[in-house]
Amino acid sequence: MLPLKDLKMINAMARLNYGDNIMRQIRGLKFRCEPGTQFRYESMTSAILGAVIERASGKRYADYLGERVWKPLGMEHPALVNIDSREHDFAHSFGGITLTIKDLAKIGRLYLNDGMWDGRRIVSEDWIRQTADCDTSYHGYHFNWYNINYEGFIRPEYSGYYALGICEQVLYVNPHKNLVIVRIGKSNSGPTRIPVLFDQLGSSWQ
Repeated sequence: MLPLKDLKMINAMARLNYGDNIMRQIRGLKFRCEPGTQFRYESMTSAILGAVIERASGKRYADYLGERVWKPLGMEHPALVNIDSREHDFAHSFGGITLTIKDLAKIGRLYLNDGMWDGRRIVSEDWIRQTADCDTSYHGYHFNWYNINYEGFIRPEYSGYYALGICEQVLYVNPHKNLVIVRIGKSNSGPTRIPVLFDQLGSSWQ
């Protein structure tokens, strides 16, 4: 049987994904430690970030995303953003967006171009730089992006970084090779992890 703390974590994740009032769940949280002193991979952190975006902008998460990213990038199709319920209308900012493969590739191109799109600044260059840096802390995970240190591999000299979605959907960006690779599909059951394969391919790209 799982320890009580693990059962509590599973329960919290289930309520985050399937509950109908995420803000109530957020308000019930307590600090585990002094903010800024420890790192933990938790979807709740990104959920809270979604709340911060809405409070700071005064707009719904989906509307802000549409205004600041979707329209400037000329996305070809609308995205779908999951919410907790019609009553509370809180976005699943921790991983509830559905989009086409071509529009996902545009986000990769935005990062490849240091946050610029058609001469317009969309994302802070400093944010892009920190995302792309070869960071081995926290097992290669930072700013909601990964590098293959997270997979337990040593990064090659011309390595990239990637975003990882449910069912092994991958957005891979390699600034050294001017390369973006997107994979949308079901769970990976092959002999190697998809992000690792992409990094191996990207590093050898001429």
